[in-house]
Amino acid sequence: VSRVLEVASRHSDQGRFQEARELLRDKQRKICSAPQTPVFKALNVQLADAEDRMSDQGSWRIGSASVKEAASMHKMQRTTNTMASPSSFCPGVLTTKSLYVSGAQSASIAKSMVPEILRDQAPSLPPPGPATLRVPPTPMANASASASASSSNARGGDGQDGKQAE
Repeated sequence: VSRVLEVASRHSDQGRFQEARELLRDKQRKICSAPQTPVFKALNVQLADAEDRMSDQGSWRIGSASVKEAASMHKMQRTTNTMASPSSFCPGVLTTKSLYVSGAQSASIAKSMVPEILRDQAPSLPPPGPATLRVPPTPMANASASASASSSNARGGDGQDGKQAE
């Protein structure tokens, strides 16, 4: 997949979108003929997303970085992030960005994404699935008021008017 994405990207960089899309479609056909596993489904979604991004110059200008990042990710078998891009979001389908993340890494990422206020209140939140995070809504006004009061106190103020306490 990495090689096909790299070659298709070069074609698109040169404005040869039809050739790029044909390469991607050929690879999709090969993947579809294999037994359908979650990994193959994720790769197929990624190829379809790349094909959409290579439809014309405008789409390529917006989506080229994402396609090139995916090619690099597969080539190095490393991921730089686990967030699904909006254009490739497909409910219930594993994202390819999660292919190179271990369970422990996924749990650590999920924990780091939960706001600190929620970590203290609900430390037993289950880790989210790949590229998803379900966080209950919090009253942001209280969090921001608390943060500004803490900030004022840290500067030595009395928390009321920002003046120094005497």
